[in-house]
Amino acid sequence: MSDRHERSVSHSLSCTALQWECIRDLAADAGQSMSRYIVDRVLGHDASGGDAQPDGDDAPVLDAERLRAMHDAALRAEALMVRLVGEPDAAQPDLLEAVRALFEARLEDMVRTGRYEAARALLTSIVGPERTARILGQIIERVKQRG
Repeated sequence: MSDRHERSVSHSLSCTALQWECIRDLAADAGQSMSRYIVDRVLGHDASGGDAQPDGDDAPVLDAERLRAMHDAALRAEALMVRLVGEPDAAQPDLLEAVRALFEARLEDMVRTGRYEAARALLTSIVGPERTARILGQIIERVKQRG
């Protein structure tokens, strides 16, 4: 192998202060330097060098299929409620908004407690990587504003 493939070289990384703290905490929990942690995670390896699979505290509480099923059930329940009692009062949140608020609160808690990677994985499994970055960015800003 050439010297280029064996030698480590410094590169820079841009992220928010909160993201930096999350990465630092996750790396410390994995017993790795931040550089090693970032490289291993990006390349799909866990701390032992195997494929990264979330488990324990990093595992999503519900898998994407179950969350989609819950979302669909909430939509059906909302439609049933509209048929039974009419349109919701504008002053009261509808069922879908209530479910969304609960999910966002869960994601905010995950970010606030240093489980950014688990929050990202959970959100990506539900909405895909393109929407995840935007949504997580909004959640991180809310967490920063609330202190």
